[in-house]
Amino acid sequence: MDRTHALQILSSCPVSSFGTAKQAVDSLIGLELLEKNDMEMLQVYDSIARIIADVFVKSPRGEVKVAGETVTFGIVQEIFRELDGGHVQRVVDSLRKYLREITYAKAFIRSALYNAVLEGAAQDVNELVTDGMIGEQ
Repeated sequence: MDRTHALQILSSCPVSSFGTAKQAVDSLIGLELLEKNDMEMLQVYDSIARIIADVFVKSPRGEVKVAGETVTFGIVQEIFRELDGGHVQRVVDSLRKYLREITYAKAFIRSALYNAVLEGAAQDVNELVTDGMIGEQ
């Protein structure tokens, strides 16, 4: 499944089944592109894909706590539609550096994914400023 088809499926929330949502998320984050011989990384990405898919089977009107704020699932779904493999890799890299036990892993990872999209956008703007593309004219 290509990214466009995956986004079509994930645009009509709640997605009717977890399996359908998971398959679309796998395509969205490029799970099928990972090295098949790296079972540990495949398991990590698969677990993260399940957390993402869980968001897409929820009613957009429901509420969830993300990054310390209560937001609707609709907002989280909108943000998660922007996810790609690069965002997930940044989250995985951050988790490797995190030295404490994570008490609420699902909520922690959901927040990390949400922040990865927003931080990525902030980094893009910062690069434009640094490169002189935005600023003094």
